[in-house]
Amino acid sequence: MTNKTLSRFVTFAQSSYNSCAGELIIPRMTEQELISIRVVFFAKARELAAVSSITLPIPSCTTPHAALNNSVLPRFPALKPLIDHIILAVNQSYVSEPTRYLQEGDELALIPPISGG
Repeated sequence: MTNKTLSRFVTFAQSSYNSCAGELIIPRMTEQELISIRVVFFAKARELAAVSSITLPIPSCTTPHAALNNSVLPRFPALKPLIDHIILAVNQSYVSEPTRYLQEGDELALIPPISGG
């Protein structure tokens, strides 16, 4: 591949990028765009994280579960024992679609099992 062909391909790849479309995507040759979300911790998750909420930058086109695994858990490893039991909610609605993408300013709630009487 010549430099001229490579240059055209890079220009095409950058202009053809379609984020979160669910279609064939040619990734950009540049740094991925970040968005900010607010993560809210409830009950035992709040206790283990030692904070009630935090604003995190995450890559665009991130699902709630990917945000939990790739952005929240690395910052709060104490949450690992709860990972299989946490229920996620986005903007006060339980996550029912695993392919839903988070948007700028979304609130991701981590809700662990709650027991009591």
